Amino acid sequence: MTVRLPPGPSAPRLLQGAYALAVPGRGMRHLANRYGDAFTVNIPIFGRAVVISNPAEVRELFLAGQDLVDNLERNLGRVLGSGSLFALSGEEHRTQRRLLVPPFHGRRLAAYERIVEAETVRELASWPENTEFATLPSMMRITLNAILRAVFGAEGAEFSELRELLPRFVVLGSRLAVLPISETRWGRLNPWRRFRAMRREYDAIVARLIARAEHDPGITNRDDVLSLMLRSRYDDGSAMSHTQIADQLLTLLTAGHETTATTLAWAVERLRRHPDVLRKLVGDQDAGGSAYREATIVEVQRSRPVIDMVGRQVTAEEFKLGRWTLPKGCPVLVSIALMHNNESIFPNGRPFNPSRFLDAKPDLYQWIPFGGGVRRCLGAAFANMEMNVVLRIMLRDFTLVPTSEPGERWHWRGVANAPAKGGLAVVRPRGERKRAPRRLPSRRGGDSRRGPKPAERSEALARREIPRLPSRRGGDSRRGPKPAERSEALARRKTQLGAEGNMSERKSLKPIAGRPVMITGAASGIGRALAQRLARYGSPVAIADIDETGLKQTAASLPAREHLTRVLDVADADDLRRFAGEVRDWLPEPLAAVFNNAGVGLTSTVLDAMPEDDDWLHQINFHGVVNGTRAFLPILMAQHDGVIVNTSSVFGLVGIPYQSAYCAAKFAVRGFTDSLRQELRGTGVRAVTVHPGGVTTNIARNARIRTDPEGLGRTKEQMVAQFEAMTMTRPEKAAAIIHRGVERGKARILVGPDAYLFDALARVAPVHYYDVLRPLTARMRRRS
Repeated sequence: MTVRLPPGPSAPRLLQGAYALAVPGRGMRHLANRYGDAFTVNIPIFGRAVVISNPAEVRELFLAGQDLVDNLERNLGRVLGSGSLFALSGEEHRTQRRLLVPPFHGRRLAAYERIVEAETVRELASWPENTEFATLPSMMRITLNAILRAVFGAEGAEFSELRELLPRFVVLGSRLAVLPISETRWGRLNPWRRFRAMRREYDAIVARLIARAEHDPGITNRDDVLSLMLRSRYDDGSAMSHTQIADQLLTLLTAGHETTATTLAWAVERLRRHPDVLRKLVGDQDAGGSAYREATIVEVQRSRPVIDMVGRQVTAEEFKLGRWTLPKGCPVLVSIALMHNNESIFPNGRPFNPSRFLDAKPDLYQWIPFGGGVRRCLGAAFANMEMNVVLRIMLRDFTLVPTSEPGERWHWRGVANAPAKGGLAVVRPRGERKRAPRRLPSRRGGDSRRGPKPAERSEALARREIPRLPSRRGGDSRRGPKPAERSEALARRKTQLGAEGNMSERKSLKPIAGRPVMITGAASGIGRALAQRLARYGSPVAIADIDETGLKQTAASLPAREHLTRVLDVADADDLRRFAGEVRDWLPEPLAAVFNNAGVGLTSTVLDAMPEDDDWLHQINFHGVVNGTRAFLPILMAQHDGVIVNTSSVFGLVGIPYQSAYCAAKFAVRGFTDSLRQELRGTGVRAVTVHPGGVTTNIARNARIRTDPEGLGRTKEQMVAQFEAMTMTRPEKAAAIIHRGVERGKARILVGPDAYLFDALARVAPVHYYDVLRPLTARMRRRS
């Protein structure tokens, strides 16, 4: 057999995995730009896999028989159970699928439509008017309630328990499905342990529902999926086991909930930024049409697919796929985003344009948000019906206010990619509408305690018990009072806070580009790149560093605009205060941002560390940040505007051997800035923490390294060379990420794919993250 795989990157598996986690969408585009429409990657869970997006090869893959390619046996089977469609293959998959297709088509789909309509009307009645809020939590509630009612057919204690359990279950399960975490290590801290406990709770609830349905004399008249599964029979007359039913119901609940809600949030996000499309959509609906709405749903799924990949695995000894010959066991991943942005399939594909689907239905081997072939999502018709109903009612009852803000970024939620701010909306009623008749579940499934009734609201206002307004990210779902009462409530909140509330600050963010900034550590690395970038954007820059030569070089590289330079040691608090006075006198307009960026490195074991080295590092890396903050914060406070940007590190997220002093200082910067952020609430001034990963700067060359802490006899030059070989981000790229993050109002900015890896590991395995990092570091060293 002659295996022929597409070309691809040669980086280590864990490094490619970190890159895939950090920039899933952009990463695919970058690889396609470099290697073409097919390339080979090597990533955790999948191993060496082929990624394709050529239309002919994708069609060939989807049409291939299960004797050639079949289910991609990976974590979804572990998450959803061995009886789930995601875990089955061959004849067993075909048999189970035949039993599950009928509930989602024909007459029963019409019955489910009434459920979706009722849940949508109930949820949208609680939407606030003329106030920006995230729609994703609302869409989650609609789709969760609808799928629960469609699956189980009735409300009750079990309905409420599932409504509370499933959102947490889905979030954890979707992350475990894509992270290479062992089920047997780390003991009680293993996230799989918590997941298994949730699964046992789910199984107990479903067992009670099955027992109740089996004893229901009216089961033959029910349309819910559970009753249909209990009545269904295989060809030999046998029934599905309770375990199979539980696994399949879980598959339907998870697959039919989050992805549909996320697509609806993207629809809101897209329509607000395309007012011409929105006007056509409303006009078509008001005229009694539905064609443009259906085309809009298709275009949202094309331009913002919530799932990255659909996959198969070669089951034959070899499989010839277009230009390639793949060996048995080779995973094949179809990039949905690359397909949907392929100009040969969808010309002029970047603009959001539903009209492309008005006269032509999409080819189901090219438009693939639901996958394709024998494994295409069997709930596709249900999902499209659900989205159609929700959009119809939303546009019937509300005017969706357009916005000129940039589109929301993609936010990875484990499996689905959602709008980063939750699909923000501002709506106005189009007519009289009723408030929600009862309380609805919160985004986590509990009682969301909708705002009080009018009489109760008046009493609350009299007692100064002001109802909370909804947060932009949908955290607190208690809706605020009517417009007049909301104004009074906000006025009282401002009085209590002494300044404008946090929500107002976020809405009134001013760009820093073009306005004066101050940067320490500007003689090289990230500090120099920030100065150069912001100066190009028209910002007057004040730059400081202890390295006089490097500072002059930075100043010489800046455009011929006004700038101020100062040689100083950030460890000298008095000198920094004097510099702040100079900056205040120099400012051509209010100061926009202060970047406390100066830092040094130190490598040593804890036992061999010299106290004077530790003090040197802490005076610069931590006290330098504190000194800079205290020196310049009064200027920003007097303006009621501006941002303090303090540079921590990925070593402020995790502890690394031989970096105890450095980690301690960077953890301290993180804690100091987090505390400062809370103190600044309501002042108009923000505090931001930056966590760079490996950036190609002089910090390693200027670090203090007296001996090789690992006892390998390496010189300082060799250790520096190894560090620089492992860096993943250029200073110019880091500066761009930091600049964009500050402009977007982020409180914490991760720089580089390794930063995202460290952050994910610190969250998932807060004690045992180094078990993953150690072999990765060792392999990268060997390659360097």
